[in-house]
Amino acid sequence: FKQNSSLVRQNIIDKETGERSTRLVHASKIHDGSILAIKWGEPTPLECGPEREPLRALVRPDLLRKLEMLFERRPVWTRQGILNQLEDDEVRTMHSNRPIWSICSYVFHDGPWRDSVLRLGYDPRQDPEAYKYQIVSIRNQRNSTTRPSVLQSASQSAGSRRDRLSHQFDGVHVRTGGTFQLCDITDPLTRKVIDAPENRLQTCNEKDGYLTNAASSRIKALVKFKHQRLCDTGNAPEDEECTDFLLPDEEFLGVVRKYSTDRRQRKRSKAKGPDIEEEKVARRLERLVSRMETD
Repeated sequence: FKQNSSLVRQNIIDKETGERSTRLVHASKIHDGSILAIKWGEPTPLECGPEREPLRALVRPDLLRKLEMLFERRPVWTRQGILNQLEDDEVRTMHSNRPIWSICSYVFHDGPWRDSVLRLGYDPRQDPEAYKYQIVSIRNQRNSTTRPSVLQSASQSAGSRRDRLSHQFDGVHVRTGGTFQLCDITDPLTRKVIDAPENRLQTCNEKDGYLTNAASSRIKALVKFKHQRLCDTGNAPEDEECTDFLLPDEEFLGVVRKYSTDRRQRKRSKAKGPDIEEEKVARRLERLVSRMETD
């Protein structure tokens, strides 16, 4: 007889007598293993909670300890950043054993640390040094590339290795990752903006975290521009081509606002369809063709 691996032991305390007992419970009846997610204004979770605690029996203790050590070294990671610190068999376990994330970390629904996992009990909103863990998300819309999964990469032949630097952006290599933390951006030009003390604040906000609005917009624009150029041509742009991103704050923000307005107008025009005059001409042509066919 082999016990169902999905059954876990749960300690029960009788509220009236105080007696302690143990029962077997199916894990799916306890919790689905999804990671704890909070909104910007909600308090920081200090622990995974009693509803997730029984899931600890379903995870590899050695792997859980390794994750806890990674969070001790750095309280905020992207998922890809953590996976890049693990061995191939550990990566496969992480993909097949989702509850392990929920036992030692949580996520934000919104704000400058969304799309990253945070150590339970750590609140970046109270730590000005957490600016380095803020994220930049990029999407390659013009020339999308096929992104092999970590599982596929791990199962490749011994002669080829998965990209363990895919969570870093150096401005030279195309990365499969779409989310980068500021501490993982090594591109020299972008690094200057990140490291400039005048670009940082002592209190954070939901939109830009501990960065000024101009600095946050400048960093995102630089990373997206360089990444898109790499995807389109395979070559990194020269610093001289990035001068628009280094304009004084007010002038730069003006360019950003104009670009955003133009982009919204293009979307509206596309949604409205062809010009009204063009539609009238098209209808007249249709009527003329119809008469010709009738005659």
